[in-house]
Amino acid sequence: MTLRSPECEQLFQSLIKLVKITVFHGYTEISDMTSLFPVSLPRLIDFDWRVDLKVSSDSLIRMAVPTCLLQLQVQANPSDVNQDPQTNVVNIEMSKDTLDTMLDGLGKIRDQLSSVVNR
Repeated sequence: MTLRSPECEQLFQSLIKLVKITVFHGYTEISDMTSLFPVSLPRLIDFDWRVDLKVSSDSLIRMAVPTCLLQLQVQANPSDVNQDPQTNVVNIEMSKDTLDTMLDGLGKIRDQLSSVVNR
């Protein structure tokens, strides 16, 4: 995953805030810090995908590399119960190898969920 400069800056600022809160409240255990994080994670609302062919033409090399473009529509949890949940769109581009790795991981998650359900 590639982080662009604004994303890096936002991550850095968030880490600074987390350290300040942790030091201010004197948190020494991870369980103390759980109150700082939301109880539930964002929800996947919808997704769309397509396969594109990246084509490069050079006098020496001609290549066509398939890539998967994945668009996720994610609903964040509002910080205030009076707010409507915000929906964000996340676009991801993956090579075949990255997609294979992700699908392998999702398969393992599916197997673990199935084993829990079948108990």
